[in-house]
Amino acid sequence: ARPWWRAPRTWAVAAAAAGIALVLALPFGLPWLEPPAPRDLAAVEEVVLGRRLPLLRQLPVVERLELLENLELIAQLDTAVPGGAAGER
Repeated sequence: ARPWWRAPRTWAVAAAAAGIALVLALPFGLPWLEPPAPRDLAAVEEVVLGRRLPLLRQLPVVERLELLENLELIAQLDTAVPGGAAGER
């Protein structure tokens, strides 16, 4: 007589039970396999904006500098020689 753990029927029943357990467990999710729940986005945004607060306070200055750069570029275009590098062929 064979021991009970060597009988083929025992392994078949054990495999079927494991398969059924897996099928039943998957729809409910396995907490150790799931990604962590997302944190409150408002709190994350507060931290990000808090780090950039000094830059946000200087935003009007930065906007004025950008306008000055654009004005300088336009002035350079006004004084460009007609038929410049593209026209010399």
